Amino acid sequence: MYNRKSGFGVVIIVVLSLLSACVTPPTGSQLRPPTATGLPGQLDLKAKFEKANIAYQEGRLVEAERWFLNIVMAHPTLADAWFKLGNIYYRSGRLAAAVNAYEEVLKIDNKFEQAWFNLALTRVSQSVEVIDQSLSFIEPDSPYFDQALALKARLINKVNEGQSDKKEAPSNSQVHVVGEVNE
Repeated sequence: MYNRKSGFGVVIIVVLSLLSACVTPPTGSQLRPPTATGLPGQLDLKAKFEKANIAYQEGRLVEAERWFLNIVMAHPTLADAWFKLGNIYYRSGRLAAAVNAYEEVLKIDNKFEQAWFNLALTRVSQSVEVIDQSLSFIEPDSPYFDQALALKARLINKVNEGQSDKKEAPSNSQVHVVGEVNE
């Protein structure tokens, strides 16, 4: 005789197993960039760095990011790869990811001067972003509104003083960068 409870249980198990296939996280191989010369695993570290740096220099940041991610997954103590990832994240407005990447650099090499500078610049950019967000919640006639604007101006001016010989990064309403990272 057919047991309704066990039949329902089988249906649930089948449905759940089918649904689990829909939410399977990407594997390492899905994160690897395609290459004309073969799989990234077939390339040595030097060749991967060359491909990553060429993509980076040509402004193909998505491709460069994939290469550098592939490199740090295989070689997590390569500060230069983490540093380039930080620059990619900063340039694309992903400031929290940039902070994480620069902090990885400094865990590996706490004397990496450019990483210290870029981390500080990224934190200032985050501060400017917070100020911009706060201005939509602070009443314009509040003394805090003027203080927030003054703080934003001081932060941006301080960064620009230190980078007077560098051009300022392009900005838009979504990206709150206040200067150029060191390459």
